[in-house]
Amino acid sequence: MTNRTTVILGFLSIAGLLAGADVAIGSLIPTNYYSFDDQVDPGHDDSENGRNGTVTGATWVNDSVRGGVLEFDGSDSVSASVPALPGSGVTISLWALRNSSHSGGNDGLFSTNGKNLGGWVAGNDQIWGRLIQTNNSNRNLPQNTSAVMPGDDLWTHLVYRATGEDWELWQDGSFTGNSIGYDGTLATTSSLLVGRQGTESWRGRIDDFAIWDQALADWQIEGLAAGSFGPGNVPIPEPSTLLIWSLLAGLGVVLGWQRRRK
Repeated sequence: MTNRTTVILGFLSIAGLLAGADVAIGSLIPTNYYSFDDQVDPGHDDSENGRNGTVTGATWVNDSVRGGVLEFDGSDSVSASVPALPGSGVTISLWALRNSSHSGGNDGLFSTNGKNLGGWVAGNDQIWGRLIQTNNSNRNLPQNTSAVMPGDDLWTHLVYRATGEDWELWQDGSFTGNSIGYDGTLATTSSLLVGRQGTESWRGRIDDFAIWDQALADWQIEGLAAGSFGPGNVPIPEPSTLLIWSLLAGLGVVLGWQRRRK
């Protein structure tokens, strides 16, 4: 048996063992997560990072579709601390329902430190948002018909994702096409408001609000929207898959080295 054959068989044997192992490495923990499931303590941080929210005015409701949610009447909010989020990657996920009492202007979904990160819905039901870079320049998402609320008293899933290059808006598991480039930086974040963006407050219901200090993968966003998993148990790719690809890449390097020796 040649050395080359031995190397190939060795790599394939290890890859086979890893593929059969099917070992998961757990869930991706958010920095902040508010399921609003607990009627007694709706502001509890379900990420267990201790960033419990202070609920001001919002009412806990047992929604017929979502279960425990918070209802906002245009002057309510949930306030909490949030860590300094990296410009290299942030994801904000939530379920939102707008009722018929919404304003003719912008109704705020969330904001950090005023408007460093913010999401809101305009009077024409178009969904947009803002990211502020460390140089204080605004990067506003396009406002158009590619992202609109589905109608009064109907739920929609929204994800705002900063990738380090683009600030994006996803709706119901699909990329809306609305994005804007940014320089990979983000102005300092330390405070969070749910149900308010600046002075503009939400009129309707919000559920499962979560923030991650990294950009979730497309398939993770799709899974959240489909209900395949919740913000508290977003799966991390199995190491077996990652290692197999690493081993195959290593095999290519070894074979290339063998060819160069001849």
